[in-house]
Amino acid sequence: MRHLRALFDTAVASVKPASVFSNGLLKYDLGKLSIEAGLSQRVNVDIIENRGVFVLAFGKASLAMTYSLLREVPTQFIRKIKAIQAIYPASLMEASEALTEIENICNSSNISSSIDFKFFPAAPENIPDQNSMSATENVIKSLINTSTWPSPPVIIVLISGGGSALLSLPADEIGQSEKLEVIKQMSKNGASIQQLNTVRSALSKVKGGQLLAFVPEGSTVVNLVMSDIIGDPLYLIASGPTVMPREKSSVEKLQSIMKLYGCSDSLISRAASNLVASRLVLEKVTIPVENLIVCSNTMAVKAVLDDSVSKWNFDHSLCLTSTYQGSVHDMVDIIFSMLLEIMTHLQGEDSNDNQPSEFQTANPFFKTALKSDIFAEEFLKLSFQPKSDSKKPQTLLIVAGEPTMNVTGNGIGGRNQHATLLALKTYTENFEIFSKHELSFLSAGTDGQDGPNESAGAVIDQNIASFVMQSAETKSNVETSIKNCDSYNFFDCLDKKLKAANKEWQNGAHIKCGHTGTNVMDLVFVSFKL
Repeated sequence: MRHLRALFDTAVASVKPASVFSNGLLKYDLGKLSIEAGLSQRVNVDIIENRGVFVLAFGKASLAMTYSLLREVPTQFIRKIKAIQAIYPASLMEASEALTEIENICNSSNISSSIDFKFFPAAPENIPDQNSMSATENVIKSLINTSTWPSPPVIIVLISGGGSALLSLPADEIGQSEKLEVIKQMSKNGASIQQLNTVRSALSKVKGGQLLAFVPEGSTVVNLVMSDIIGDPLYLIASGPTVMPREKSSVEKLQSIMKLYGCSDSLISRAASNLVASRLVLEKVTIPVENLIVCSNTMAVKAVLDDSVSKWNFDHSLCLTSTYQGSVHDMVDIIFSMLLEIMTHLQGEDSNDNQPSEFQTANPFFKTALKSDIFAEEFLKLSFQPKSDSKKPQTLLIVAGEPTMNVTGNGIGGRNQHATLLALKTYTENFEIFSKHELSFLSAGTDGQDGPNESAGAVIDQNIASFVMQSAETKSNVETSIKNCDSYNFFDCLDKKLKAANKEWQNGAHIKCGHTGTNVMDLVFVSFKL
């Protein structure tokens, strides 16, 4: 279990802004800013003598991105900065330290007195609040005021997951409580992030590219984006406030989504009207906008694959998919059904042939893996070959993406804790076979926050499964907590019992790492020996 926790830490570290920005992302020389992300993303911006820079950051990584940018650029570039504004989660424990580091860098460049610093804590539970709206109104005023600068500014926008809750202002015809209720109900009923952000944009004054309407003509906007959405759709990440919409008109799509989740005809009509009006405004926007994805979950997956072999001596490490966005129930069911079938086969209980069954070859994870990674095919072959008793190869499976879940009951938790609780239920039901193969399971969010609580997720192994089976009450609570979506309280109670029973279990099952300052969706690790 320790190895899975360590690999999760590796994944998070690899996608923190300090790591991302330290790889030569930005260069500045002789009035030219060069930004290069990966092999195919490159932007060059001229910053002439009297042209100033406005740095705007919003999202869970906003402060870390701001600090990392300032740390990596030379002093002559920092002296071009006239304004730094960041909206960050009010629950960010490291906020005070990050703010001090930002100001120290500017002080060391002898220019802090000339920079308009504004930092706004908001949305402590990742839900827009009054502070979010006040901060957004301030950002709008500040952008408008850049029209008084000697030359139109270069606006560098640092965008990360969670930005939708932080940069938030409802359209004039939409009430804040009305908007929040719609998003809450959609989330509760399993809406995808794509559906959520489509509706958010239509109910907003700034999302869906609308913030660009407040940027003076002649400006240049450069978006540096840490992606928390599958496929890296720029117009959806943080609801794309400074990204021109991909579609000219998507009223029909909007109406279809809102009807699906039971929105009133009145709200649908107002949302559609705002969407049409915003499109007319954006048609007049001519400022150049450059977009670069500086980080995504593929970077985290690669770091885990590398470390699993070099540091933890896994014999096989496979990423089954980095784009999962289906039900969390389906995800756990697919993984454990696949493993149960393989392990049962290897124990000789179902060994009529030596080929993968129809179930496995039809498995959507294996379909994806077989197309993208030759290792997956090798794993299938390995699973159905006779094994030596002297050594059981250790395998790591990775699933990355953004699962959804339908919330029932009134419990506390999140999709990662719920996934681990579902895994625990299946583990205890098939304990003899899974424990024989030393199976461990982890599911956690890279932002460190799985729902409105302080847990990132949870991890289990054969020892925890065995402990749960020894108590009829605890085992019964697994089923009850699943039905009530109360995974947080289940693991919180379990951890207290684990720590009381054995000093070696002081870490417990819960993963509590606090806000990580980054966000590239969720990671699921499954390790076992065959």
